[in-house]
Amino acid sequence: MITTTKTIASTAIASSGTYQLLSVLSNKALDVYGNDTQDGANVQIFSNNGGKSQRWIVYANEDDTVKLINENSGKALDLTNYDASINSNVEIRTQNGGKGQKWTLKPVGDGTYYVINALSGKVLDVLSSGTADETNVHTCGQNNSGAQKWRIFRCS
Repeated sequence: MITTTKTIASTAIASSGTYQLLSVLSNKALDVYGNDTQDGANVQIFSNNGGKSQRWIVYANEDDTVKLINENSGKALDLTNYDASINSNVEIRTQNGGKGQKWTLKPVGDGTYYVINALSGKVLDVLSSGTADETNVHTCGQNNSGAQKWRIFRCS
């Protein structure tokens, strides 16, 4: 569960720790569909329940990016099929060190972050600005909408 109601500084996020990413639009968590642990499992938003499928271990890479590892599966947040095009789907996949699994956490300035993929340069985005459970998450060009802003909280 979340231990604080404040987001943390980007310097603190860069160090290893377990976090939840909550959509600004709905306060719903970045989540792996159905608690799945298989390669290719889809990523969505879902009501915050503090479960391991909603918890992400953040590791700093040497190139100033981070990898986001799902606590439930041990697998990395990744672009589906290494697809760098606009509207690329996001899934979990066995860690491979590729750019599809590298992300930059860019502070927006209001306590929220853009999560930007290193391969595509696209931003983690809630599809069609949805707020319902099981709304898909993908990447697309930055448009400054709330669908692309995430609050990042350290887990206990």
